[in-house]
Amino acid sequence: MSKTPSEHQTVYRITTFFSRKSGLTDEEFYNHWYDVHGPLCAPWVVKKNILGYKQFHTPPNLRAALRPASRPSTPLIPTSPSPSSSSSSFLTPTTTTTTSESMALQTYDGGAEFYVLSLDDFTNAFKDEYYLNVIRRDEEKFVDRERKLNSTVGVERWVVRDGKVVVRG
Repeated sequence: MSKTPSEHQTVYRITTFFSRKSGLTDEEFYNHWYDVHGPLCAPWVVKKNILGYKQFHTPPNLRAALRPASRPSTPLIPTSPSPSSSSSSFLTPTTTTTTSESMALQTYDGGAEFYVLSLDDFTNAFKDEYYLNVIRRDEEKFVDRERKLNSTVGVERWVVRDGKVVVRG
């Protein structure tokens, strides 16, 4: 049964990006992932104390809308260290990277997001017989396993939530 996090517990988000299997149309991929794979995952997610599972669909038309070339060139981050502070690791605004130069749009067809209280619970969930015999086998029907999956883990820190500034400053 899933746990409900308290206000002071750390909730980890794991996101894994992947591509559709060759030979599937975008529609076939997204329909299978949501309508077939989603219901297969739901009981496993609950059983393994995973707080949440979301699918992040990234069809080509949406990726095309954010192509870096179509975005305005605005300052994003400084990229060169100050020559006068050789012992410092701070970056100074002497050279600026712009969104059009620095934003590399990923070509993955989607991402799966998992929210957990324990990273050990999460990694152990993938050793479960149901995952190995049902979910993993279903993934082979629509996920391109020849292309490397990319994952990241972290914690969310809200700055603006529900239209309201929540960061102190």
